[in-house]
Amino acid sequence: MNYRVILLAFVLFGVAVYVLLPEQHMVEKKATIETLKELQPKTSKESEVDPTQYPIAFQDDFNAFKLDTEIKDNANWVPYFVKWGVRHLKDNEDEALKADVTFTGEGGRPLGLPLHQQTGNGTLILSGYKIPEHHRLEYYGFPYTGGMISTERSFSQLYGYWEVKARFLSVSQGHHWAIWLLPQDGTWPPEIDMAEVVGNTPDKFYVNAHGSPRENELVEFEAPHGATGWHTFGFWWTPETMTWLVDGETVKQIDNYIDQPMYLVVSPEIGGKWPGKPDKTTIWPTQLEIDYVKVHEYQLPQKKNASQK
Repeated sequence: MNYRVILLAFVLFGVAVYVLLPEQHMVEKKATIETLKELQPKTSKESEVDPTQYPIAFQDDFNAFKLDTEIKDNANWVPYFVKWGVRHLKDNEDEALKADVTFTGEGGRPLGLPLHQQTGNGTLILSGYKIPEHHRLEYYGFPYTGGMISTERSFSQLYGYWEVKARFLSVSQGHHWAIWLLPQDGTWPPEIDMAEVVGNTPDKFYVNAHGSPRENELVEFEAPHGATGWHTFGFWWTPETMTWLVDGETVKQIDNYIDQPMYLVVSPEIGGKWPGKPDKTTIWPTQLEIDYVKVHEYQLPQKKNASQK
């Protein structure tokens, strides 16, 4: 028997199987917005409505910026978690003290780092820095500090369309930025992560829903044109569904499971469980730039009367 003929037959059979069943042999493709769109369930009638037609309930375009550092005035933003009374997320092993230009720690003097910087272009840059070693004892031993903003004292809402236009200017090893929503009553979970970027995968976006009845709601995908470019991150929340959008494209949709008002947070974590520790490759400062924040009200769809049928 000619063994070369048998060997050739096996090779040809293998090629035929590979051609007929490519999905079983090819390496899984990286998730993109386009592939995520194919995986989404059919949209509900509510989610097909253009949410931007509803009135704007909250808006900041950062042509002016005021931070409520003393937690007593009516500014749009506060620089830490007021109800929780904390300036970092201990359970996440976050090592960045959330501060501002007036915060003095125990030493009686501010660090003078531009954690919240309004630009001449009508944007806001949030930054995270290493605290110089000779100042760390004055700042409760924290090795890092970061600028955070939250509408905890100024605005919260049940349902509606939330949109943030932002870009992640510098994210490297040990850095983690999040645009997220928390309950106004101070409980946790639930939590909605509109967008996250982590330093060990700086060209990926993550969206998530903590406290959902389903076990794992984390979705990751390649950032279109990179995370350093401008993107709009949207969250369309109705009594029926929750829909995450990036640049107007749906990347995730689930049944709604939250029935309490939420507020917006934009914040850094440094050296936490997810991003790991900064190292010699880490670039400082880490920065996120925001162009605007808009939140539209949710209104119940109007029922048609007999004359409109």
